[in-house]
Amino acid sequence: MAVTTDPPEGLALPPPDPPRWPKVVGGLLALVVIGALIAVWALAPRRVLPEERLAPEVLTRVQRATVGVEARDAGTQGSGYVAAQDLIVTNAHVIAGGRDLWITFDSGTSSARTLKGTFVREGRPGEPDDLALIRVPTGQAPVLPLADLAQVPIGSILVSFGYPLGWDLSLDARGPEISVHGGRLTALRRLDGRVGWVESDLLVEIGNSGGPVVDETGAVVGLVTVIAGPNLRTALCASADQIRHFAPELSISQP
Repeated sequence: MAVTTDPPEGLALPPPDPPRWPKVVGGLLALVVIGALIAVWALAPRRVLPEERLAPEVLTRVQRATVGVEARDAGTQGSGYVAAQDLIVTNAHVIAGGRDLWITFDSGTSSARTLKGTFVREGRPGEPDDLALIRVPTGQAPVLPLADLAQVPIGSILVSFGYPLGWDLSLDARGPEISVHGGRLTALRRLDGRVGWVESDLLVEIGNSGGPVVDETGAVVGLVTVIAGPNLRTALCASADQIRHFAPELSISQP
């Protein structure tokens, strides 16, 4: 009987299997690309956050100089900083006309302590001189110097210190820990020949008011005062120039 490879009438042979090498090569290429991407990601320099630009000793010094401010008779809270020996600067709207003033040092640590403060003077809430001066024994807390704004260019790194949402974030009797946020100087708004507002893109909340905003050296550029803009992403800070004008006695005891 004759043998033939022709299919029976009406039937067709299945098509031959396609060559497998394109799939193998494609898989190898995919592995090479993935490996290259992983290598690039691993070797790429990590983006440094603005607040990470502060030297550890500067970070610690500013944290220790940042205080919590409470006007118990007004029911208000906020932040402040040690501006001179036995003198605290905060916002006028933080104390809101109150005179039963209490200052907390080293909040959130085992060294936390709260002392009674004495009102000295206050400016106008909501204005560039939205400032208040309080006298209280500051002990060994470091004093923060005021920055020379002529030496702080637009785009400079700024870092804010304070207590967003006030004491609501406190988990125990020691009080809340200080929050630190970084951003950049976006504008200097002038008033009467001096800088009135320092504008920045710092992310701040209620409770940050009165807290110091410093440059990379730890010098105070201003105080968090107003949150503005359609998305509340613009922080206006009462400037170092305004603080000097409001409290000229600070220049006598600046470090």
